[in-house]
Amino acid sequence: MRTSPACSASLSVVLSLIAAACGGPPPEADIQLASAASDESGWLEYRAAATPFEGRLIAEGDLIFQNEDRLKEYYLNQQEETEGALTAHVLANGQLGIWDVATQHHIRYCLDDSFGSRRLETENALHAATGAWEDRVDVDFYHDKSQDGAGCNAANPNVEFRVRGVTNVLAVAAAFFPNDPQFPKEITINLDSAYTLRPPISLEGVLRHEVGHALGFRHEFARSGNCREPSLQNLTSYDLWSVMGYAEGACPDRNTGFFMSPRDFQGAISIYGEARRVDRMVGDFNGDGRSDVAMWRAGWHSIPVYLAQPDGSFITTNYVSPNNRINSDPSAVKLLGDFDGDRKTDILVAAFNSGATTVYYSMGDGSFTARDVIQPDVPLGAAGASRFVGRFNNDSRDDVLVIRPDSPVATVWLSAARGVPSNVVTQVLPTGQRWLNLTTANRMLGDFDGDGLTDVALWQEGWASTPVYFSDGTGRFVITNAGHAAAENWINDPAATKVVGVFGSARRAGILLTRPDWSTAPVYDSESVPGARTGRFLKTNRLAPGINRQDVVRIPGDFDGDGLTDIMMVDPFGVVGPRPNGGSSSSGGSGTSSSESGTDGRPQPGPLGILFSNLDGTFTSNSGVQVRDRTMTTLDFNHLTQENSSLLVGRFDQGLTTDVMVWSSGLTTNPIIYGTSRIMVTASNRRDPFWNLLNAR
Repeated sequence: MRTSPACSASLSVVLSLIAAACGGPPPEADIQLASAASDESGWLEYRAAATPFEGRLIAEGDLIFQNEDRLKEYYLNQQEETEGALTAHVLANGQLGIWDVATQHHIRYCLDDSFGSRRLETENALHAATGAWEDRVDVDFYHDKSQDGAGCNAANPNVEFRVRGVTNVLAVAAAFFPNDPQFPKEITINLDSAYTLRPPISLEGVLRHEVGHALGFRHEFARSGNCREPSLQNLTSYDLWSVMGYAEGACPDRNTGFFMSPRDFQGAISIYGEARRVDRMVGDFNGDGRSDVAMWRAGWHSIPVYLAQPDGSFITTNYVSPNNRINSDPSAVKLLGDFDGDRKTDILVAAFNSGATTVYYSMGDGSFTARDVIQPDVPLGAAGASRFVGRFNNDSRDDVLVIRPDSPVATVWLSAARGVPSNVVTQVLPTGQRWLNLTTANRMLGDFDGDGLTDVALWQEGWASTPVYFSDGTGRFVITNAGHAAAENWINDPAATKVVGVFGSARRAGILLTRPDWSTAPVYDSESVPGARTGRFLKTNRLAPGINRQDVVRIPGDFDGDGLTDIMMVDPFGVVGPRPNGGSSSSGGSGTSSSESGTDGRPQPGPLGILFSNLDGTFTSNSGVQVRDRTMTTLDFNHLTQENSSLLVGRFDQGLTTDVMVWSSGLTTNPIIYGTSRIMVTASNRRDPFWNLLNAR
């Protein structure tokens, strides 16, 4: 993997600097490190720019130091003049300054009693910010409400960090690093400025950045080789759109909205591993063709299941399991699949870093039968492993592909009928074709040859090809590696987001690419069939209005029932489509712009838009989708578009289209938008008559 030398500022700098981006005066503590030489004059300049904070010092906007000695120690360790990258600090013992394996699954925090009427807003923003990392990275944050209030103080040993409100400081927010020796570790939020930020900057976005620091990541910015840094380990190449960038006058390459980028996840996963925790699980638990929602939670002794009904309501069950591993081991891997072939979704729970695995087999009425799996020794919950559910052999059951870093073999756990020993297939990969297990490789699962089995395509920064591992029906793979012309190698661009779906007439999996400064959206449509697995892709590069905006939530699904993958776009700031006079005009890596019509560049009305696939890599844009509920009245968009809302995607009625459910701790109902047609979508918004667990934090 090609990497660039590191160059990023240190510690948590959100942002007295945001004030400048929001139109306010430049903050006094906005430090320009044009020359950070470790001589005395440089030190005196650096020290003079630091501001007092409760007997401590804040440098670089929001970097908190206990005293001047700690500040100078940090300053004198700045050594490298290199280009920025997502980085973590290397300690004197050679280890990275990140959470240890045990703590990364239980990072507890509390809120003090300073937030008053802003408490719920703060809780929601923190939950959304930590969740943005948890969705993809194997870390788990827990808001321990029992420690809130006056007990959330500097002497509390029951949490890893505290969150408190402060006033009379320049920084909008400030955070810590896991290896900081200072106590207490804390995230501070400015009660004067953090709640009045203007879009695209938000409290949630600022906290996404701060949580990144709390996970051990430095700032990401370039200053033409003039910045200096402590000893760092590069996790990615420089990322213009990293959530760890920030708005600052000397750094025009910045992410002013603090949105997550593909390389943020790639870098974080490289040291923490793939996410293993999901507490709202969408699947068909009763086999009726509709999507239901099952939940687990540390401390519970049951599995609540919301069984979807055709009218948008739910029948709620609450099965008490004698085997409670699903709740008693919160760090365990949770995987969904039909592991016994009865067309109902089951829940596989693999204990962290051991061989113990339990499958909760769905009984069809919201209850489960829990059975410990009899299997060869393949720990599905092993630390550092990645797990992918798919159909890897020719039976009707789902299996699990287990990626073990830099292993010479491909490992597939093949499920079996209830009570029957399962099997593990290991395929020794030929030398030179072991890309599947590379820690630097990124995997995309789909049926790339149309045979109904799950295949794996790979990308990696610096590659000029796309390896594809085609399932052969036995748990093994046929391996190809087709190259790309330099002008069409967009798939290996680390800044591009990859979406696997069905975009072409052959109904095989393809790959859609988006990137913030592109004006087009390349599609790689697989050309392979079982008899000719070439691994080649037909590439198109057409307009897709609004899809490349970084601040739009993109939801893949079939929203018109034609079997193709469309993209729903939700704009938390209320306008779907290209922003006026915003963004680059460059296309998806080709240097030319498509002549296809479809947008005049002006913002379109409404916070909801859908790009409908047209079989050939083109899209039909409806940027002002009408939303009517089942009684044909207008749906209130407020909950859909608020930034701390979370979305569940499935098929929640009897239709053949994709639907989207909204949940948030501020709701007592769960709005559902049902895919209907290219002109209009329908909706329901019903209250849970029993519990409101779907909206519980």
